[in-house]
Amino acid sequence: MPYYHESMYWHMQWLIQGSPGTGYYAVMGNQSRREYHKAVKYLNKKTNNNNNKKKTNNKNRDMIKRMKFINASLESDKNIFKEIRKLKAGKSTLPNNIDGCSESEGIANVFSVKYIVFTRK
Repeated sequence: MPYYHESMYWHMQWLIQGSPGTGYYAVMGNQSRREYHKAVKYLNKKTNNNNNKKKTNNKNRDMIKRMKFINASLESDKNIFKEIRKLKAGKSTLPNNIDGCSESEGIANVFSVKYIVFTRK
């Protein structure tokens, strides 16, 4: 990165001259450091924009999974364990019971109550 090397060069020159507060070396050091940090901020901003797009897509995908899970817990005709498996995305171990309930209908009621309590906070 050319800005980094230039900034370090002027910093070393400034140190060799005894770290003056004003003058040619102070001005060149400040200017090169400012350009370096400006370039770093630009690159970070450009990188973060790409990462934010990915994060938004992941958040949307996670929200859809959660909504499907909530709907499955409220509807008694769907298998709640199947939805849990989808939510975990490939993790094979599932609990036999949740809060003492082992049947799909009971587990769905447990989750619906917890969801209602969670959304009211």
